[in-house]
Amino acid sequence: MASEKRAQDRWNEKNGYISKSFRMYRSLAEEFKQACDSAGVSQAEAIRRLMREFIANQKQE
Repeated sequence: MASEKRAQDRWNEKNGYISKSFRMYRSLAEEFKQACDSAGVSQAEAIRRLMREFIANQKQE
């Protein structure tokens, strides 16, 4: 049924998870993926780190 939520959707909502999407150049995305693979981190984790660092820097200004 369309009105029923998937278990993952319920968990995401309960835990405050949201999905974000954005557009970027393919070459940048591919280079970022390679850098993450080389560093042994997921792309999501790298983006979270970048976001936290950016937020912390903005709070210092």
